[in-house]
Amino acid sequence: MLIYKFTKRTEPPYFLITFEPELEFLSAYLFLIFDRKTYAWVKEGIDSVLNKGMGFAERDMEWYGAEIRPETTRIYPTLEDSNIEGNTIKTADFDAVLTAYFAEKEKYDKQRML
Repeated sequence: MLIYKFTKRTEPPYFLITFEPELEFLSAYLFLIFDRKTYAWVKEGIDSVLNKGMGFAERDMEWYGAEIRPETTRIYPTLEDSNIEGNTIKTADFDAVLTAYFAEKEKYDKQRML
């Protein structure tokens, strides 16, 4: 189980998620999920691995990628010359934190528009 908290700020970035212990690549990856379409695309990858028997799904974005497998998910930088391992977490934890993050982000975005 991942331990995390949401932070609302008055300067950019306005909405953050942080983990204990720090998982900087996971935090950065989630920050890139800014709309429902991107969330649904990543969620579909998780669901295809956890529920449909697919052995692997990859969800790469501009700076970070996710290598989703049944047991673990690795979040890593997508820079070609990067040899950084990234963060590896349980896929079930990735699924849970993704869902929680996006729900909180949508609430925050709605409050900001008032």
